[in-house]
Amino acid sequence: IDFGIVGRPEQKRIWLLKFLKGAADNDHALEAESFVNFGHQLIEHQIELLKTRNEKNFLIYLKVSEFIVNELANDFKPILDFWYNSGGKKDLSMRERSSAVTFLKVIKAAEKYNIKLPSEVISFIRALLIIDMVCLKMSLEFSMPKAVKMFFDRYNIKEIENQEKTHFMEKENLYVAPISSEATKERARELEEEARLKQEEAYHDANEKFKDLVLILIDKYPELYKSIKDLL
Repeated sequence: IDFGIVGRPEQKRIWLLKFLKGAADNDHALEAESFVNFGHQLIEHQIELLKTRNEKNFLIYLKVSEFIVNELANDFKPILDFWYNSGGKKDLSMRERSSAVTFLKVIKAAEKYNIKLPSEVISFIRALLIIDMVCLKMSLEFSMPKAVKMFFDRYNIKEIENQEKTHFMEKENLYVAPISSEATKERARELEEEARLKQEEAYHDANEKFKDLVLILIDKYPELYKSIKDLL
């Protein structure tokens, strides 16, 4: 099977895998929490800056994340319940049984809360669409939910998580830049100052973007404002 394009994920995939585990177990809380964590990898650095430099905003972030997870679990329920129960049902159309359509609906639901995903997710959805359509053509009784469940029956999620941590540690070590023996103390100070200024700029940028996000969400969801108004 030729998928046409190949992607190399830059972000950790364990949260996407945990999302699939939640979907296979019909566990909406795990689905939502894993999906939010997967998306938030793109702003991991900004979150860490809030945590270390602005305790109040970090506490607000935790409240906002908790709210999004709870809301998303409710949004995911009808989408993934249908996916979970549609596998192997011959009377449904191929589109109704398509896992790719389901996951596109999932992404659309998450967009309401400004959750962005790594670009390689598109490659994953495309590959999933091809696999799904080929399997459904080969057998009307094929069920992607059952196939995913079989995967997790065979592979332990904890073992996969440990392997992924080792993989990313090895990957980081491959790209450690060597320190030049010719670097002067003056140049070292310049680089340190550049890094400090970039960090400062990144912090203010993260702070402003976070404030904008909170304003958007509390405007759409008054119940969120009630839960964080004491921190504002």
